[in-house]
Amino acid sequence: TLPSRGSFASFVGATVASRAGGSKRFFKARRFSFKELGENASWLLMGQAFRHPVSGEIKIAEDPGFKDFVLVDLYKRRRLPEGLVALHEDKYLFKPHPLKYRTWLYHEDFRLQLTLDKDENAMFKASLSRPCIDAPIRGGRWSPVIALAPMTLGVALMKDMPLLIACLLGALSMQWLSQQTNNINSYNYLRPATLVPRLALYAGICFRFARILATGGGLAFLGFLFSLVMILADLCVGDLAMALSANLRCNWEIVDILPKRIFVCSRHGALPYEDRCGSRGVVGEEVVGFANWRREHALIVDLFGILVELRPVAREDWDSMFELCMSSDEEIPVLGLDVFNDELPTITAMAREHAKILRSKKSFVN
Repeated sequence: TLPSRGSFASFVGATVASRAGGSKRFFKARRFSFKELGENASWLLMGQAFRHPVSGEIKIAEDPGFKDFVLVDLYKRRRLPEGLVALHEDKYLFKPHPLKYRTWLYHEDFRLQLTLDKDENAMFKASLSRPCIDAPIRGGRWSPVIALAPMTLGVALMKDMPLLIACLLGALSMQWLSQQTNNINSYNYLRPATLVPRLALYAGICFRFARILATGGGLAFLGFLFSLVMILADLCVGDLAMALSANLRCNWEIVDILPKRIFVCSRHGALPYEDRCGSRGVVGEEVVGFANWRREHALIVDLFGILVELRPVAREDWDSMFELCMSSDEEIPVLGLDVFNDELPTITAMAREHAKILRSKKSFVN
């Protein structure tokens, strides 16, 4: 059983210098670790991510044992660094960025048992290898029924029964197709597969508008304008957005595996990601073991069954958290993974210790 809510956190106070007056103030953090959450914490939310067939949004079912957090700390310690500059320069503090669609792929694989390899990281690798948009955009991944359903109201005002029946059948068919294609293999094909029928319907609405206007008056004109807005929304915010975001599709290759299910990954594809979504920061050599951190690299971790990219905390994020602490007296929740410690402060030190243990075992066997 999970421990009580009050026993999750040990409280940490890190002194931060106020840039406004130079006096000392407190950046208050509440740090807790996986060990405090129980043995099943690492899989707490596994299988709880679902994709809505119409909106395309990924939702994760809540679990009463889940503790939300703002930062992830890879270093085992009782206190955070003192001072805003020291916090910003800390190599072991990261801001988690959930990979929502990637998590959904991961959970679908888990629910359907698609990957049955004995490797404990097989499902993780399979989910990373699937092409997917990880950028925080909609990318046209919503169903056209969002436009078709309200469009029928506009067509009804046009007083054209055959056209209204065609729209109703189109909306019902699109709803059914949205449900049928709501899986990891087909969700990206709904719009391309239905583009021609939708264009035919939209062309029919525009073609019949001239005759309808002559007999239907101003109400028919308003109905057509409303339908036209829905058509443009579907084609521009849906199909055009999907086409423009196609170059953000990518998959990941695992370069190295760190403790606590942390993976150093290299991205294939999505070349304009940083140009469109901003820099993702540079992870320190202390953590990954090499200095040449490139823009396609990422630190991806499995937290509670959620795939999360760990990014260095930007200066503006530290400023925002500092102001939050000052204005509302809130504590920043920090999840401690405790990968590194004072004895093994870097991944290089961990590798040397591991090699030393292997040599000792080999000498003992001989």
